[in-house]
Amino acid sequence: MENILKAYLTREKECKKGASSQEGSSASSPKARRMGVLKKRLRKIPTTRQELVEAIQKYLERGQYHPGGMEVAKKTLYRALVDFVIGKEEGSGQSE
Repeated sequence: MENILKAYLTREKECKKGASSQEGSSASSPKARRMGVLKKRLRKIPTTRQELVEAIQKYLERGQYHPGGMEVAKKTLYRALVDFVIGKEEGSGQSE
């Protein structure tokens, strides 16, 4: 997942550089169009995966779920970064 995010961020920077150099142009590059399509698809992915929620609930009920502090911190930071990159910076209307 971290590699995917790194690749996305790299591509995002490239697209922004390309967009700033083409500001006067009404046509966007194939790369920029592709990134737009990918962002739309990412926004359609549900933020909650119900099957995972149900599995974790079962572990909690049995007393078998004990995530480590580092795991919780990594996931929290990762999710915050993804939310920022995918939605927040574009004002997509996603709430915190």
